[in-house]
Amino acid sequence: TENKDKKGQELYKKDIIMTIKVADRYSGIRKVEYSVEAPYDTKKNLKGELEFNNKGEKKEGSSSGWERTGKEKNLVTELTGKIKVTNNSNDIVVKVKMTDRSGHVTTESDIFSIDKTAPVIRISYDNNKDDKDFRDFYQEKRTANIVITERNFDAEDVKYRAVNQDGDVPQIALTEIRAWTKNVDNKDPDRTTYTARISFNEDGKYTWSIAFKDMADNEAAKMKKQEYTIDQTAPVITVAYDNEKAANGYYYNKNRTATITIKEHNFEESRIKIDGRATNDGKDVEFPNVMGWSSSGDVHTAIILYSQDAEYFFKISYMDKAGNKEETPVEDHFIIDQTRPQLTISGVENESAYKEKVIPVVTYEDVNLDPATLNIRLEGAKRGKVDIKGETGEYRNGEKFEFDDFEKKREIDDIYILSAYVEDRAGNRSISREVEFSVNRFGSTYRFEMEPLSSITKETEKGVYQYVREEFDVVLTEVNVDELKKEKTKIRMSKDGVLTELEENNDYSVTTKKKKKWREYTYRIFHERFVQDGHYEVEVRSEDKATNINENTDKNKQANIKFAVDKTAPKILPGDLENNTQYPLENKKVKITVNDNLKLSGVKMYLNENEIVYNNEDDDYFITIPSANQKQNL
Repeated sequence: TENKDKKGQELYKKDIIMTIKVADRYSGIRKVEYSVEAPYDTKKNLKGELEFNNKGEKKEGSSSGWERTGKEKNLVTELTGKIKVTNNSNDIVVKVKMTDRSGHVTTESDIFSIDKTAPVIRISYDNNKDDKDFRDFYQEKRTANIVITERNFDAEDVKYRAVNQDGDVPQIALTEIRAWTKNVDNKDPDRTTYTARISFNEDGKYTWSIAFKDMADNEAAKMKKQEYTIDQTAPVITVAYDNEKAANGYYYNKNRTATITIKEHNFEESRIKIDGRATNDGKDVEFPNVMGWSSSGDVHTAIILYSQDAEYFFKISYMDKAGNKEETPVEDHFIIDQTRPQLTISGVENESAYKEKVIPVVTYEDVNLDPATLNIRLEGAKRGKVDIKGETGEYRNGEKFEFDDFEKKREIDDIYILSAYVEDRAGNRSISREVEFSVNRFGSTYRFEMEPLSSITKETEKGVYQYVREEFDVVLTEVNVDELKKEKTKIRMSKDGVLTELEENNDYSVTTKKKKKWREYTYRIFHERFVQDGHYEVEVRSEDKATNINENTDKNKQANIKFAVDKTAPKILPGDLENNTQYPLENKKVKITVNDNLKLSGVKMYLNENEIVYNNEDDDYFITIPSANQKQNL
């Protein structure tokens, strides 16, 4: 055999039959003794001997199995024997001792080993806690304990192959004896063991195998491939959104698409757990479905589209095939609200006029209303921005703001624009509502923009009746918050107590315009109506949209139109005094009559350019002129 044991001795893997030749051609063979002795498996040790007499005959009791292959006369010169060695042991000693007939002794021996026992390989692990659903997946490292039971062990005969699909394999030289720990069984060397340990500390999918045959070429039974996965890495879950524009922390006014990403090598979709709940206005609504998982290497993604108005509660957890869980489940809570708040204005209507109570009411509601964003603006055409006064109260799914009644003061009359909007917590703004209305409790006001009427009216208000020498156009502007009803507008003129209703276009014109949304009506009563001397009064009467009856003759309006046209000069008639006449008197009493077709404003008399005093009775004025030595002028 070519096989040797560790001592260099021949090593056989089965029983052997030894052929032994013993020869002595000079004096012949007297006796042959032989033995097979092994330190183990001793029950199979054996001994034997053959002895021949002088006649060359085998003595009684000699071992069988030998053949005389050489003889000369009565001498046995050569013997050939076969010995079967069946010991399963190393260091088997086969010894042969020959004594010739002259008494010379020759001894020969041979040492070899027989190993008929196949090696036994046993593999065990320190960690056998694989996943309950996915067998051979481990979430902790493993150490393989390899035990080879063998008497004639040579590490170079170990065949070890390992593959890690995800990385490196443990670096261990199993073909070197230093990798093995020997445990000798002195009673039975066939139970001697060699132990090696392989630590699989890194994540990976491992496939490895081991084979072994001993130095006698006995092969161990073929071992099943060792296949398992070690995964000590926790999955990483992230959730990203396409819309991160939150209002008030977690309110969104547009759709959100969540992209869920799980970074995991040993991914298993069935182990994803998503707890989702959605409510809207206190009622449960359907939580959106996850839209399919796709994978690229170790990155696995899915999306959830949040398109419905709702408050969403979301939690995702995951466990991989080895049982590793994410360090912290991903939780989120947010509200999607794409609906505008509802806002209405009541209590006043657009393009309406009010002369009694004026109490606007703004109501606003939304599931996620933000009352702090309520914006109410009240602006008068003349008053400008007006401070808001009122109270806030509850209203269905929101609130209402009710104005205080507008004060009943003339300066409060105006054209108002009430506008309002409100937002919810997601930033949705209601449609801005706007109502234009008028408060008209005191009706029209009047103004005079042209002389002489402006001055005349001022003096009239003081109680001084005014006279003019020439006719003129009477121009009056009526200002009202609201539109006047045209059919209700009447202008009447009184001359010396005789009342006449004037006709538009024939007797007067009307020009209309808006100024800061107020209506202005300018009446021009043509001067031709005032050509004749006389006492005139003009009355303008109207009715506005608020049903106020407006008259310029109302004492509160301070727009009474009264005047007299007097084109005729007063007449002076000196009754008993003639021009360029001399009177031989110390004093001359003179009666002078002064009168006017309407009314005198006053009479002054001058004698020799000096004002003198007079007495009068009605239109008769009495003076006394003293004598003088020269002409006098009166």
